[in-house]
Amino acid sequence: MNIAILGTGNWGTVLGKVFTTRGHRVHFGSRTPEQKQEWAAAIGPSVRVSTYQQAAAFAEIVIVATPWPDNGTVDALRAIGSLPDKILVDATNALRADYSPLRFEQANSGAEEIARLHPEARVVKAFNTVSGHTLANDGLRFGETTITGFYCGDDAQAKQVVGALVQETGLSALDAGPLKNAHHLESMGQLLIYLAFSRGLGADSGFAFLHHPAA
Repeated sequence: MNIAILGTGNWGTVLGKVFTTRGHRVHFGSRTPEQKQEWAAAIGPSVRVSTYQQAAAFAEIVIVATPWPDNGTVDALRAIGSLPDKILVDATNALRADYSPLRFEQANSGAEEIARLHPEARVVKAFNTVSGHTLANDGLRFGETTITGFYCGDDAQAKQVVGALVQETGLSALDAGPLKNAHHLESMGQLLIYLAFSRGLGADSGFAFLHHPAA
């Protein structure tokens, strides 16, 4: 599968490495692609990096892994142009530079703001409730329990594709419902960051949803 990742920071790098090792073709989008060529080659020989728009044009799935502060995510979303019928995955946590929650005037979550900015795309929220450290090191099992990879969205077919991708990374994929539930997932991401760093519990962490089958 052709996957574009917008953003070349820590989270984008982790996702790129994981998807490359799973056999996907990864194309990064960057504000400064000319400065990232050697960095991309170190991830894998088939990994490419170019402008946001070029990366998005290449891919079937476009993953947003940019920071929200200083308009990083908004600038990337504007730069990619229209994405008619493409799957647009929001892997971000909508946080300010001080890690406090970011609020939007016309949306209840970062994912819904992305959907507002790109109504032509099929937006799915995913990958924001797991530590990048844990995902990068395949440390997704704690004893007999696997970290849950929550995802949500309004397009059933897009969710099916993203759910399979979540499962492929080693997470236990769980459909968390419509896109309006993205704010719950973003709260979980914010809690994970707080527990890992402010509480000092460490980045080797994640959430697992445990349940008995319904009667």
